[in-house]
Amino acid sequence: MSIWNGGEIELFGKNVHAYAYQVFRDSISYISQDIKLFRASIYENILYGNRNATMEEVIQAAKLSYADEFIQKLDQGYETVLNESGVSLSGGQLQRLAIARAFLKNAPVLLIDEATSALDPHSERQVTDAISLLSENRTVITVSHRLSTIEHADRIFVFDHQTLAEDGTYDELLQKHGAYYELHH
Repeated sequence: MSIWNGGEIELFGKNVHAYAYQVFRDSISYISQDIKLFRASIYENILYGNRNATMEEVIQAAKLSYADEFIQKLDQGYETVLNESGVSLSGGQLQRLAIARAFLKNAPVLLIDEATSALDPHSERQVTDAISLLSENRTVITVSHRLSTIEHADRIFVFDHQTLAEDGTYDELLQKHGAYYELHH
């Protein structure tokens, strides 16, 4: 079946088109593999998740995302100014800043796009732990080629060239011996 055959996307029981754009956007936190930073302090970069947050809330978000420890080790801590590409930080540190933004935003929907694709095993474990904590009591949509990042999902959709190949839980998909089973093995 093609993924574009119809239907609708609902958020909290209403078609997404029923929401004002800003309301819809405010309902979603997004963590991608390509983190965007601004030429600003770490504090200001995290604050981007919620411009009205206090310093204490920013620090709490950093702690929840496992970023506070590396931030505290920087010469200027939260006042360290980053450049746009974040070259002074590792991939795992960048991801943890993005997760801190999402904690601070506190949106009910979390969209994760290949958030662990380019990380070393240690960084991946920290990012995965932070995402797991962030995912509590939220609707989470994860796009991933790494099966380990989705095996605990309530429902998995397997796509093959823009076509929905199959869907189900991790165990159901393995029992089908279909596309997911092939990817898994």
